[in-house]
Amino acid sequence: MNTDLNHNYMSDQRTCRYGYSKEADSIFILIMDTNRFLEEPISRKMPKDKLKEEIKQVYYTSNDFDWDGDEGLAVTFEALDEAEKIVDMLPYNMIKPEIVAEADGSLAIEWYETDKMFSLNVYGKEFVIFTGKIGEKYSSGNFRLLEDIPENVSNFLYNFRIG
Repeated sequence: MNTDLNHNYMSDQRTCRYGYSKEADSIFILIMDTNRFLEEPISRKMPKDKLKEEIKQVYYTSNDFDWDGDEGLAVTFEALDEAEKIVDMLPYNMIKPEIVAEADGSLAIEWYETDKMFSLNVYGKEFVIFTGKIGEKYSSGNFRLLEDIPENVSNFLYNFRIG
């Protein structure tokens, strides 16, 4: 059997792209569409655009001084923009993070599970602080948000994937 997916097979005078029959082609296409759907969400069926909407909602409730009634600094538009960029950089198979405005003016993207947590605090101006704990292992630091999430941060985030 030829395993080349671009090879055309003839079955009952019908040309099939992926298998021996039109029905096999339909099943194969359905499986491919399902795989694309499963790769699309950021986590547990939450698409990235919905997570970005959640970030915007948090921003709109915290973009003025004293938004928290305790003299909290306003979250800047730059922090909003960079939080959305981080969402685009995240792998698709992450568990859903929480989005929180912090009194220091940052937007936090936070993951929590039993005995592990990770937080990215986005300040704007390409500056991100991270803090994490998995069991007894702690990690913290900062990085400049340029074109990608640094490898040490990605490695820590790997622990918050689905599957």
